[in-house]
Amino acid sequence: MVESMRRKCSEQEMHIRSLEWLLTEELTRSRQLSEEITENSKRLENRKRGLQDLTSVSLPSMSRKLAQAKRESEAAKSKLPRVQSQLDSAEVKFDIDRKKAQSLYKYFLWRMTPWWKKLFAYITGKVELNWSDHSLHRRHSISTALSWGAVVLAVLAIAAATLWYLLQD
Repeated sequence: MVESMRRKCSEQEMHIRSLEWLLTEELTRSRQLSEEITENSKRLENRKRGLQDLTSVSLPSMSRKLAQAKRESEAAKSKLPRVQSQLDSAEVKFDIDRKKAQSLYKYFLWRMTPWWKKLFAYITGKVELNWSDHSLHRRHSISTALSWGAVVLAVLAIAAATLWYLLQD
């Protein structure tokens, strides 16, 4: 009999523990729901304030703002041809400045190249010297290079033959 009473007590204790656990679960869920309800009520208040702000803006002020935006747009359109002409003149000026920079580069390239490199390049036909604007222009014909090479070889052959003749005596 004592055994049966102990069993019933232990079963009831387990039942009480499970009920306590369920109660704590329900309490946590109710706290979460109350937090969600407060957050949703805050959002609703914010939305109501936003709607009140929107309804407080008057239609005449909106039409004035729209008219001002149209006037600004028309003013910008009227300035467009003048800005376009300024842009065109700036492009022309840039093109002139670019040509001046290219000629200056060619001049400094001419000045910085040693004389013997200029002469060798001219003799071998790799470049053509332009004395008027002090620039080096690349040649595109191989025949010119070969003809200058032949002239150099002929001059060297004559010099070698003369030297050999003089050394024979």
